[in-house]
Amino acid sequence: QIQQLYVLVATTNLDFEWRSGIRILYEATSCLDIDINKMFLRYRNLDNVVRSCHFYLTGAKRTNLVLVSSRNLSSKSAGKVSEPYVLTSRKNGVTTICMNRPKRLNAWTGGMMKSIFEEFEKAEKDEKTKAVILTGKGRYYCAGVDLGSTLKPMMPKKLHELIRTMNQHLFDSFINLDKPLIIAVNGNAVGASVTSATLAEAIVSVDDATFSTPFAALGVCPEGCSSVNFPKMMGETNANRMLGKEAWTPTAKEWAPLLGDMFQGLVASSTKTDENERIQENEENVQVLAQKVAEQWVSTNKGKRMDENTRAEMRNVNAKESEQLASCFLDYPFLEGQYNFAVQKNKKQVANLFWFLKTFRPVWSKLL
Repeated sequence: QIQQLYVLVATTNLDFEWRSGIRILYEATSCLDIDINKMFLRYRNLDNVVRSCHFYLTGAKRTNLVLVSSRNLSSKSAGKVSEPYVLTSRKNGVTTICMNRPKRLNAWTGGMMKSIFEEFEKAEKDEKTKAVILTGKGRYYCAGVDLGSTLKPMMPKKLHELIRTMNQHLFDSFINLDKPLIIAVNGNAVGASVTSATLAEAIVSVDDATFSTPFAALGVCPEGCSSVNFPKMMGETNANRMLGKEAWTPTAKEWAPLLGDMFQGLVASSTKTDENERIQENEENVQVLAQKVAEQWVSTNKGKRMDENTRAEMRNVNAKESEQLASCFLDYPFLEGQYNFAVQKNKKQVANLFWFLKTFRPVWSKLL
C-alpha cells in the first residue's frame, strides 16, 4: 500500500528552521533501517527543498513525503535590523533588565532566554551592581516559553535531553543568581515567567496583572520548583487551584496576600484611555516601585531570600521537575493539546509540526 502525505510548510519568517524538519525524518528513518532514495535541498526556496522523498519501511509499506510551499525565502527579512531582546540600565547600584519583545509578548524564545542568562552573568560579575530588576516592555510581562520557536525537530532522545537541560538551566539561573532579584510585573505573566518569579527575592506588580500557570490544561507537570514552592508559599488548596485542572488565574491583587512578604507592593493600573500611554505609564510606575524596593533591599543588607540549603533543595526539585517535564512534552496529551491550540490560532507551521509528532508518535517513541 502507498500512503501519500502532503505537508504545507508556512514560511512566515526565517526564524523557522525548516531544514530541521527534514533532518528529523532523515535521522529517524535511518535508525529504523529505512532507506531514503532521493532528497534535494535548496536554501532559497522551499519549492525546491524536497521534490521527492521516498521512505521504504522494512517489510511494511512505502510512504511518500512531499513538502509544498509557494513562498520564496530569498528576500524575506532582508536588510532588517532587529531590536535587542533585552534593554539594560543601571541606577544607584541597581541593574534593570527589560525584556524587549512587546509584539511577541516577551515570550521566552531561545534568543530571549540566552540574553537574560547573559545579563544575569554580567550583573553577577559587575561590582557596581548590588541588585537586579527583571521587567518587561509592553502589555505583557512575559507570555512564558515560546515552544514554537524554541523546540526544533530532532531525534526523540536528543529532544528529550534538550527540553530537560533547557528547562533546568532556565530556573537554575534564577536560583543561582547571587545578587538580589526583584521581579517588576508590568502586565500579564504566564507559565515559566510566573514560577520563576517565586524564585526571586520580591515581586512588585501592576494590580490588574494576571498570573497563569495552565500546566494541567497543557498536559504537563509543574515546573520552576512550583510543585514544592507553591504549596509552601500559599498552601495546598491555592497551589492546586493554580497548578491543577481549575487553572485559577489570580490577579496581582488576589495573589499578593497569599504570597505574604514576597509581594513588596502593587501599582494601580493606569486609567489612561490611550492604550500606548496606558502601557507606558504601567511600565514606568512599576519600575519606579521596583527601583525603590531594590535600593531598600540593598541598604538594609537583606541579601538572598533563600539560604544555601534552600537553594540546593530548589536545584534538586528543579532537576526532578525538568526530567518529568521533558517526558510530558513528548507524550500524546501534550502533543494533541499543542496541535489543537496551534490550529485555533491559525499557526500552520506549528500545527503541522505537532500533527506530525502526534500522528507518528507510535513510531518515533520507540527511539526514546
